[in-house]
Amino acid sequence: MAGRRTACPGRWGSATAAPSAIPFDNRWPAPEALDEAGLARIRDAHATAARRAERLGFDLVELLGAHGFLLHSFLSPISNRRTDSYGGSLGNRMRYPLEVAAALREVWPRHKALVMRITGTDWADGGITPDEAGIFAGKLHNTGFDYVCVSYGGINPAAQSAIAPGDQVPFAAAVKKASGMVVKQSA
Repeated sequence: MAGRRTACPGRWGSATAAPSAIPFDNRWPAPEALDEAGLARIRDAHATAARRAERLGFDLVELLGAHGFLLHSFLSPISNRRTDSYGGSLGNRMRYPLEVAAALREVWPRHKALVMRITGTDWADGGITPDEAGIFAGKLHNTGFDYVCVSYGGINPAAQSAIAPGDQVPFAAAVKKASGMVVKQSA
């Protein structure tokens, strides 16, 4: 179900953490669902990394919210089966990725680019749709992100995408139309 997750030191030791305890597929171990302390620790670690990038002279930070990684796992109803304020509706599923985005925006200088790579579709029934990706991109725009890079897939090993030249253009166009945000299709 959920794709790649993050190793979260502390209570979890070297265990994999995710929004829900759902394995990527039947050959993978089930991750541990993040609690409030784990969510805060990961959010703060993102902000700390952005501060480090600024100190080192980087001009752009890209937050990864695609390809089955942790923030995508929160957005996707395939991998997020939480029953708290971070699961269920699109608004709830967006909550944690937007909290991480806001933490980055708070520490990253306004004159430098802040970007998020997002998923335009999960290529699976019940997954993220281009309409939902557009709503999410609009929220990122309101948070102060400069643009989004639209990609797809990675949350479900059985998903079948139509890989071909320009295959991501329709998703990028839909996200741009829905959000009014500058959009780049993933390479």
